[in-house]
Amino acid sequence: MSIEDPPLPRDNPRPVTPDRDPDLIVPLVDPLATLAEQLGSVVDHIRQDINVDLGLRPYRVFSVVTKWAGGKIGYGTPDQISREELLPRPRVIFETKLDSLKDIILSSGKQDTGLVTVDRVSQRYTEEDIQALFPMQPLPEGLQAHIEIGVDQRDGETRKRRFVLATPPWRDAKNFQWRLIVRDQAQSFTRTGRPQVLHTPEEIAANDPTERGNNWWQQ
Repeated sequence: MSIEDPPLPRDNPRPVTPDRDPDLIVPLVDPLATLAEQLGSVVDHIRQDINVDLGLRPYRVFSVVTKWAGGKIGYGTPDQISREELLPRPRVIFETKLDSLKDIILSSGKQDTGLVTVDRVSQRYTEEDIQALFPMQPLPEGLQAHIEIGVDQRDGETRKRRFVLATPPWRDAKNFQWRLIVRDQAQSFTRTGRPQVLHTPEEIAANDPTERGNNWWQQ
């Protein structure tokens, strides 16, 4: 037996096999016309009315893209170029409770570690929407994306945590949602979510002979 002489399928006594069943090959119902699709808006409003309006969803989740003035991540000052909130507010599940995010003391400050589930994300977002909100592929140089999670105004100004995707998002059609698994972003940030360690292009150039005298950050 070889690649040129592959094994033949065994005889199937059934007159129509699944791969030849026309009712299975071509769906009889347009996916946009299915009950699950039509209920998407209803489910969103129920979640808003029951969970958000009653105050049962304290965490707000944002998709944020930052542009670094120096043209590279960590170079110059970071400026937000987009910030979009997920609506209705999704459910945020820390490993077991908030304390399960272990605080690690680093030389540059404190950092959270752990995985967080973000679900009940509206199924009305398309796959392209989700990929734009939560990019896993590298962005153009100088751009940095993260997921910001923080408690709403009930506690005043609260700490904002920054995360990135740990696994690709997946559509859970049975439960009318997208599900995300996120992990902490490997960088130290202040309480408001800004990077704790900032270096101006001039400071970096002064300590890097290869950059000295080159006004690359102004290009």
